[in-house]
This record gives sequence, C-alpha cells and structure tokens, in this order.
Amino acid sequence: MARKTIMQEFAIFLNAKRLALGMDQGELAIKIFGDKNRRDYISRIETGKKDISLRSMDAILEALDAGIEFIE
Repeated sequence: MARKTIMQEFAIFLNAKRLALGMDQGELAIKIFGDKNRRDYISRIETGKKDISLRSMDAILEALDAGIEFIE
C-alpha cells in the first residue's frame, strides 16, 4: 500500500479538526483570511485539489490552535 503524502495527511487532519471544532469552511476562512469568500480555498485543500506552502499550513494550524500532530 502506498504511503500518504503530507498533503493528504494534512487534508484529512484539517477536515477532522475543523469538524471537531464545529466550524464550517466559511468560518475557518474568516478566522484565517478575514474573508468568508475564501471558503473555496479550504475546500480545495480538504479535497486534495490544492497543495499549499508550509507558511499557509502554519497559518491554518494556528487558526485551528493545533500543532503538527497530523504527521505520524
């Protein structure tokens, strides 16, 4: 079985953490960017359609009050 990439692991973690916090994608987009219209960006990350930089990953983790625990 092929290993998951960091982006795949992050996408799974992001979705699960966001849902555990009771946030929808728009609420997370507001928390990160101050703009609900960036919801599509969150959706594309969660579905694996968008690779992001480490800086963006760090901003998302900060908004979720999370660390790098998604990496096994």
